[in-house]
Amino acid sequence: MGIKSTNKPYSYHDYRSRSGLDASNARPPDNVDATGGVKFISGDYTYHFFLSPGTFSVSSSAGESDIKYVIIAGGGGGGGPQRGGGGGAGGYRYSTGYVITDNTDYPIVVGDGGGGGSGASEGENSSAFGQTSSGGGRGGYGGSQSQNGYAGGSGGGGGGPDSYPGWGGSGGSGNSPPVSPSQGNPGGPAGANANSSPGAGGGGLGSGCGPASTSSYGGHGEHPMEDVFPYPIIQQSIPAPLQSNWLDVVTGPSPEYASPQDPGTAELCRGGNGKPGPSDPATIDYAGYGGHGQYPGGSGIVMIRYPTLS
Repeated sequence: MGIKSTNKPYSYHDYRSRSGLDASNARPPDNVDATGGVKFISGDYTYHFFLSPGTFSVSSSAGESDIKYVIIAGGGGGGGPQRGGGGGAGGYRYSTGYVITDNTDYPIVVGDGGGGGSGASEGENSSAFGQTSSGGGRGGYGGSQSQNGYAGGSGGGGGGPDSYPGWGGSGGSGNSPPVSPSQGNPGGPAGANANSSPGAGGGGLGSGCGPASTSSYGGHGEHPMEDVFPYPIIQQSIPAPLQSNWLDVVTGPSPEYASPQDPGTAELCRGGNGKPGPSDPATIDYAGYGGHGQYPGGSGIVMIRYPTLS
């Protein structure tokens, strides 16, 4: 014999009368209906990760006001190959309670990392929901006419002098343009009173950088919204073959990205190392990393999360 349900039918009109909500704004519990990016459900939440520009298209908002997001810009390129400053990390901005609306398309921009070496450039901005994270500043060129690092989400490191004492470049300013909470930190200055000084490190979200005479490591990263977007969840959106290595780098221990300020892990939005200096591998993407030495910066990422109600 089949199982007979003891539940009574439950209609939209029942919901209005039982909830006591005014009919003009009442609606039954419902899921957000949205598309865009890499979408998947984990536990009680739905995630969208944008690794490149796209559209977060909302058909039904379900009255949801608990939309959380993180916007990470592209990291600045390193100013190598000769004593170049490290690139600054891409800016990191977030929201813990954005309200979406029905039948609305939200443009998502994900910035690439800046070029490295003789073609060094700033990282590109990322944006979503009317908020913009600034690309990381590029590192200054090193050598006989060393340059200052450039401003950005985090600033690039100054280029190191070759044969001109006192010619080392200063670090670029971070959190440019200024926002609160800060989206980044300044890059470090190159050694000002020494020949053949290395370039300085680029700033990271977690810290700025001291002078290159002390250390040419980039500023360490940080992830203020890690409880909302845990690293293993982010990893699921990263394409192969980078996926496994991405998690290893950002959660460590990662000797090639570690720094005296944070020797265990790199996290998100880490500044690039100056050159020549510590090990300087090519920069990893989808984390807003500044480029080491002569390498390009890493691309950014935009992350969105909302509750899955049923």
